[in-house]
Amino acid sequence: MMPLFGEAAALTAALCWATSSMIFSNVGGKAGAQTVNRGRLACSIFCLTFLHWILEGQPWPNAVTWEQLGWLSLSSVLGLVIGDAMLFQAFVLIGARLSMLLMSTVPIMGAILAWVLFDETLRPIEITGIACGVGGVLIVILGKKGRPIGLEGRNYVIGILFGLGGAVGQVANLITAKYALIDGYSALSATWIRTLVAVIAMWGLAVILGRVRRTVTACIAPDVGKWLLL
Repeated sequence: MMPLFGEAAALTAALCWATSSMIFSNVGGKAGAQTVNRGRLACSIFCLTFLHWILEGQPWPNAVTWEQLGWLSLSSVLGLVIGDAMLFQAFVLIGARLSMLLMSTVPIMGAILAWVLFDETLRPIEITGIACGVGGVLIVILGKKGRPIGLEGRNYVIGILFGLGGAVGQVANLITAKYALIDGYSALSATWIRTLVAVIAMWGLAVILGRVRRTVTACIAPDVGKWLLL
């Protein structure tokens, strides 16, 4: 594997996260947070199936143990269903900037949990970085400047809690997925499985609540559909 491939993948993922967060924040205010969440999952499974076909030679994975499937399903429910539901609500309530600031705590939480669960060591310089990161986030969210106009008091606190909930969900998502990837299982196949589980969960809930038609109508609107696909 080429040098720094993992670092390049991580930075690319961060760029994609930043771009998608602005898109979701924009269209979430038009179509509703959970409608957008369901719509982007449907777009995701379509794109992932096509990508899996090209890179793996078949549209979907066919070799997965029950243990791996269990971990990936748990990862999906914690991260793509519960965590992202909270994150998308935060996008609507406090905007992309503050939501993604709170999501920046994901590597901090992840590093601490990896230290506890996987015996990954934390050096003093890394502990110092964690302290600085937490301090920086607290300075921003406790300050008055930079808050969305008209968002104060209880609604602001609720938005922050949704953002933190999204971050916790993402950490749980990453940690549980790592258990399934320990034996070198394809990351793309794992992503496909996790996304399919989330699609089944979110759209199944939409069926129960009678919101399928409303979701489809909102997602195919010209000012929403093209952004969801992106």
